Amino acid sequence: MDTHNQVAQLQANVNALTEKQRKFQRMLAEAETKRTKALSDKNLLDAVLQNALELKESSAIATAEITKANAQTQSLATDLKDLIDKLIYAAEMINKMGNTVLKLKARNPLLSNELVASVSSNSTDADKAVALTLTALDSAIKAQTTNTIAEPSLSLTKQQSAELYERLTGNNSSGSSKSLKAFIDGALSRANNNYVRLIKANAEISRQLAIATTALEKAKVSTDTLHTK
Repeated sequence: MDTHNQVAQLQANVNALTEKQRKFQRMLAEAETKRTKALSDKNLLDAVLQNALELKESSAIATAEITKANAQTQSLATDLKDLIDKLIYAAEMINKMGNTVLKLKARNPLLSNELVASVSSNSTDADKAVALTLTALDSAIKAQTTNTIAEPSLSLTKQQSAELYERLTGNNSSGSSKSLKAFIDGALSRANNNYVRLIKANAEISRQLAIATTALEKAKVSTDTLHTK
């Protein structure tokens, strides 16, 4: 083969490999950008998943607590109602006894004034006890009403937070793999694999270019030697 043609062919090969190397270097840079973005998305998703898990767990705890509080409030309201019934009965008995004592006092002025005062005081205390217990019952009913209103809302939040977490992670009874986590993990895996593939391709092109460049330099030296003879 003519040395000039050989040099020209080797030069064309070097030029082609150089252009190919530049192209793959651009692709490698783009792959690195995509890999960095995919890793950033993965880190962001991890934070979102942690927040979603905390919301799911806190919603479950809050729902359990409000249900427990509602049950306790209902029990308290029932106990207070029973207590009021007993207090009313006691107050009625005390009032009847007071009326009886007053009638006896009217018939018998010598009846002890201390007895009359004591009965009157007991009647007043019984009325106060009924009033105080009634106030406590009113507070218990209001608390129960608040809990009753809050419980369905918390139950809905619990359900929605659980569904959100399952949708994000794909952890559900249906066994569906369609989830944001699966998508992000897949994107990161593909980005990493593509980056590694391009690293290897660039290394191979660099190797081929080095061989071609060496061959070209040798051919040029041979041509120059021939010219000097």
